[in-house]
Amino acid sequence: MSAILLLAALLNAALARELRVGVVSDAHVMPNYDPYMNNSCYCTVGCTMENIHLNPLFYTDQYAPLGRIFCDSPPQLVDSMLEKLQREAPDLDVLFVTGDIVGHGYAQDPLLPYNPSKFETLMKVHRDFSLKIG
Repeated sequence: MSAILLLAALLNAALARELRVGVVSDAHVMPNYDPYMNNSCYCTVGCTMENIHLNPLFYTDQYAPLGRIFCDSPPQLVDSMLEKLQREAPDLDVLFVTGDIVGHGYAQDPLLPYNPSKFETLMKVHRDFSLKIG
């Protein structure tokens, strides 16, 4: 029933004026991003070499607080993007969030044993992201 009410509200807004729509996709927030880590293992602290396609870990002297090529997004970068969205488009009618909120190296692999701490981190990233766009 709530989907019908949402659709009715959208149609009402569309009839009254142009509908303002925003899209956020593939944020890939990496909660343990390290601005001194190289781009192997998506720049994360405590990365294990479970993936044979990633290079060995090493630190770099190049500080990159807002991200590094081939790394997932630091929380600071995603926060900045969401703040800019709220500042420049405060009156959106609809904001679509299409998924891929958490970074690549953090997904639960169904072939590996369940990792409760990893799952809690995933839930925290999703919860924090939802609160920021809400």
